[in-house]
Amino acid sequence: SDEWVGNDIAELYLEAKRLAEENKIVDGSNQRPHFSIRTLTRTLLYVTDIVHIYGLRRALYEGFCMAFLTLLNLPSEELLHDIIKKHLLGRMKNPHSVMSQVPPSPGTDYVQFKHYWMKCGSSDIIEQPHYIITPFVEKNMLNLVRATSGRRFPVLIQGPTSAGKTSMIKYLADITGHKFVRINNHEDTDLQEYLGTYVTDDTGKLCFKEGVLVEALK
Repeated sequence: SDEWVGNDIAELYLEAKRLAEENKIVDGSNQRPHFSIRTLTRTLLYVTDIVHIYGLRRALYEGFCMAFLTLLNLPSEELLHDIIKKHLLGRMKNPHSVMSQVPPSPGTDYVQFKHYWMKCGSSDIIEQPHYIITPFVEKNMLNLVRATSGRRFPVLIQGPTSAGKTSMIKYLADITGHKFVRINNHEDTDLQEYLGTYVTDDTGKLCFKEGVLVEALK
């Protein structure tokens, strides 16, 4: 029923590409971001995954923020964010009210974080009352929750050591009942840690223990 949505998506995508090509927006390394049809396709696939929860315009807003904003530095993020709101929310009667609402729960197997709903895993939910969420952590957490709520794409998080990347992921895994696996890569890491190796069992016999990569693929 939204006859303008296709045109608004196209204009937003073309404007984002133009800003990138003219070096008016840059990523966190001060390099020109690469926006392509693949970026747009990833955005729209994400929208199809969450549209039943958030509605079309809000799902599009979340999708464009996820795929187009998170790699930018702060001034570029603010510039493109205003453009995203103009194209996707400008036709709404009361966009602030719509965007601030928490949508109804999509089911009993979902957990709420702020205004997002996250699908529960198969493990037990572990509450984390002692985890301190500062404004900086909350912003990063919202980006992470947004990216994982579609449950389709892997996520790469970059940042300096001890910035809270691992603890943030573990927190979300615990409160949603997902299995948390950590591997520390270093100069002595070899393929056996990923693929598996022979170990002795309780009886002293050698048996092959699969690595985390094999388990994840299965």
